[in-house]
Amino acid sequence: MGRFILQMLVVIEMICINTLTTEKCCTLKKSKPFTAAVLVLWSILVIFSVLLLIQAMGIYGNGNGLFVLFGFLYLIPFTWLFKESLDHILTVVCTSWIFTMFCFSISVNFAKMFDEAYFEIIACFLQSVIYLFTVKRFWQLVQDKFLYILHHTSAETYRSLRSLSISWFLTAVMVNFSLVMQSGCLFNFLIMIILLVNSYRTYILLYDTVRNYETVGSLQKLAMQDALTELGNRSSLIIEMDRRLHEDMAFFLLFMDLDRFKEINDNYGHLQGDQYLKLFSEELSRLFGGSENIYRISGDEFIYLGLLNDKTEILEHLAVYEWPLFKKRKLQFLGVSYGCADYPQDACGYEELLNKADAQMYAMKESRQIER
Repeated sequence: MGRFILQMLVVIEMICINTLTTEKCCTLKKSKPFTAAVLVLWSILVIFSVLLLIQAMGIYGNGNGLFVLFGFLYLIPFTWLFKESLDHILTVVCTSWIFTMFCFSISVNFAKMFDEAYFEIIACFLQSVIYLFTVKRFWQLVQDKFLYILHHTSAETYRSLRSLSISWFLTAVMVNFSLVMQSGCLFNFLIMIILLVNSYRTYILLYDTVRNYETVGSLQKLAMQDALTELGNRSSLIIEMDRRLHEDMAFFLLFMDLDRFKEINDNYGHLQGDQYLKLFSEELSRLFGGSENIYRISGDEFIYLGLLNDKTEILEHLAVYEWPLFKKRKLQFLGVSYGCADYPQDACGYEELLNKADAQMYAMKESRQIER
């Protein structure tokens, strides 16, 4: 009876660590007491069902660890109790079982080096000690790094991570099964330690890769963005123009230049001038329904790329637009001059389109006797 209790303690300890890990990585649909009650009842059902099955198969009580394969049964209540997708939960569950399986295997292979009469008590005690010194670190790794990977990776990398988690989990189970079928020795114990370290380093490497990828993506975004207005810059405009020209997409280029902007810098200073530019960019975003196709290419020059079918409507709106944000801030808007060029009617290249629109914009300034 004592041996059976120790065996159950090992299993219950693993289940507790795994369910707590899943709870830390997922969002509850129900209250914590309700969730705990469901998982306790489910665990009782699973433990005794699996116990009867493996006893009938004659593979019970030797530390082979095959019972952990039935841990996938917890996906049934988990998908009901947590808001995340099945893919997310499965990846978390496998990662948690990797950790508990390695702890279990290390304990079992260590215990097999001693008299069989003390096998259960040594395995149970050592597993508890391992959890005591490692579970806090494991949870920190999961919450700080593993969840970061899940939330910031691409769909393709996400699928690779899921496959990696399942593969490492099955590897841990099969290696443990292979080792416990032999006589216990220090070599077996060291194998499990090395595999555990390799598993840990795999996730650290993946975390570093994802984080570096995010950093590169952020730098690329900054390189394509105007620092003051957060609109696209000239480099971003050229890339988008190349794409549209390559796809032979009909569009128009609207070149805008602020009127008398130099007066603002001269009379009120460059800080006020910067505020004027930021406010103008916000107005354009409201006018054009978003900032995706607006670019600041120099100090007071802005470009908008629009679909050719929308050109007439957009120019009409621009002509009567009342610049409400300037009025709200009680700032005088000094006006904007603009010109258009259509692709492919007016020009077939970036420079030609820009020059055509610039010429129209300059003609508008001259007609109102505004210096450029």
